[in-house]
Amino acid sequence: MNTRTAVAVISAVVGGLVAFLIQRFLNKRGSFTYFVRHTSVGVSADDAIFGTVRLTWNDNPIAHLYASTVELRNESLTDYENVVVKVFSNDTEFRDQQRSLLKRLIDKAEGVQQGVA
Repeated sequence: MNTRTAVAVISAVVGGLVAFLIQRFLNKRGSFTYFVRHTSVGVSADDAIFGTVRLTWNDNPIAHLYASTVELRNESLTDYENVVVKVFSNDTEFRDQQRSLLKRLIDKAEGVQQGVA
């Protein structure tokens, strides 16, 4: 075997091994992209012509109400189950029906445990 062929074979084997190791490393961590859409649902306002419009959430007055959708896309080659997603905002208070429903269920369960139905 001549030198050029030996170099080509060794380069192909080393290149394949490096590519395999890089893929193994990249597949261990997930690669997700996300998209966020905010849709205005309503605004509290006082208008001389149209009157007064008030928004409330669980009987609490709010100035603006938006419905937000966060879409995650798995860009990796691995399927994931039970992915925990934490969403935060610097200047917005999140209000969701699930959290208030969960609080009501917990309060009700505590009342049942204390003998209050």
